Amino acid sequence: MRWVTRGTTRRNADEIAALIDDLGGALNGFSGYNSWGVTSRWLARDWRRGLALTMESLLQPTFPNDELQRVKQQQLARIAEQQDDPLSAASLLMRKTYFGNHPYARPATGTVETVNSIKRDDVVQFWRRALQPQNLVISVYGDVNTGE
Repeated sequence: MRWVTRGTTRRNADEIAALIDDLGGALNGFSGYNSWGVTSRWLARDWRRGLALTMESLLQPTFPNDELQRVKQQQLARIAEQQDDPLSAASLLMRKTYFGNHPYARPATGTVETVNSIKRDDVVQFWRRALQPQNLVISVYGDVNTGE
């Protein structure tokens, strides 16, 4: 879900990046075998603005097609890197051998075919299904006042 942070109804990718830089923080999407999410890090004094941007990214993404294409190209590069790295290639082969037909046998990065086949509508539909209160965990840690 890297592209969830690439545009919202209020800001485009460049504006989000500028605000993150201005706050000296970080905002990133991630996905894996069992989960997806958004992580963010902010200075304690900027937590309100940082949390607001995190929530905006989660609740109001626009999934711009140009950003999706950029993320797909980055993902294809990661897939190629895995094949060039002996440890990664061996790990992928081990998962395929061990898990057989189970989804865990598939690479978390996807394959060239699956990445190329993803359309914007697929991403939007996944987001609508997955972003449900019963599916979410929100964690806050660090120098925070829990009363706030």
